Amino acid sequence: MKELVNYIKNLTFKDVLLMIGILILYFLPYLIFGVDLEFYNSLIKINVPPFVFMVAWTIIYLCMALFVFWHLQIAKEEKNKTFWIYLVVNYLIESSYLPVFFVGHNLFLGFVVCILTFVTIVLVAIEAFAIKKESVFLLIPYILWSAFASVLAMLIYIWN
Repeated sequence: MKELVNYIKNLTFKDVLLMIGILILYFLPYLIFGVDLEFYNSLIKINVPPFVFMVAWTIIYLCMALFVFWHLQIAKEEKNKTFWIYLVVNYLIESSYLPVFFVGHNLFLGFVVCILTFVTIVLVAIEAFAIKKESVFLLIPYILWSAFASVLAMLIYIWN
């Protein structure tokens, strides 16, 4: 954890700009597809206030931007194709949730996407642990939230 704090302290302006670009990439699906609150509110579900989702995903995306940036720096020295494949697959799967669930209103596929997001982020964490143990701390919010989201998606599918 100390190494992570030191790493953050030593970021340059150029580093911060690259991380902002990565952050925008993570927010892109939301900017393109948005969230259909009318549809979401019509579902039988555990009532989680919408602001909780916004706060959770903002924290996750900030952590992911730092995580991806850190691994981009490490990739200059160490090549790990499996890690990058898992990371890209995770991004693509997670990015598909908004169009599947909020645009297509497909509850079952939304649940599948949540499960696959959880599985792929765990695979990313396993690969990242082998590369840079400290970086996995940045994945903890994503792992916990995707596990919660999978349970929530399962309940929404079953109840509706």
